[in-house]
Amino acid sequence: MGRKNATQSLSNYLDHHRPQAVISAGFAGGLNPNLETGTVLFQFPQPLPVKLEGDFEGARAGRFRCSDRIVVTRSEKALLWEATGHDAVEMESEPICQVAASHRIPSLILRVISDSANDDLPLDFNRLVTRDMRISLPKLGLTLARHPTKIPKLIRFHRTIQRAATRLSDAIDWLLPKIP
Repeated sequence: MGRKNATQSLSNYLDHHRPQAVISAGFAGGLNPNLETGTVLFQFPQPLPVKLEGDFEGARAGRFRCSDRIVVTRSEKALLWEATGHDAVEMESEPICQVAASHRIPSLILRVISDSANDDLPLDFNRLVTRDMRISLPKLGLTLARHPTKIPKLIRFHRTIQRAATRLSDAIDWLLPKIP
């Protein structure tokens, strides 16, 4: 998770491989209040001869805001939407596309809305990440022990994430054979 990890992982991979394209796929928080959870968004930072809109059910072009932190609340999302006009927020696509461009490899951002603009996340995940941007299971356990009423909300969010992940997986399965 995050810019540094994304940059390092892709740079290490591209030191040994030359793919035809790089896809930044994953979850994104909704900023556009008209987008529902499970909506698949895409953006082509560099040209890639693939047509998505209208071909994969519900996929639509979108603009992404790359953030250094997890955007947790409806009010934070509303402020970002107002300030940027971007449809969704995530944490890795900008550096992934920059690394791909530096290697002259086309890239595509393909993200699914995991939480709509009208949703607060069940926890402030920023408080649960380590310096290297990984979720700390001890911090998560301690937080849930201190706030057990958050557990049902976290379970519902997990189910929502699973449905969104299925939508993203279907989009990737549809897309991969179309990349030349």
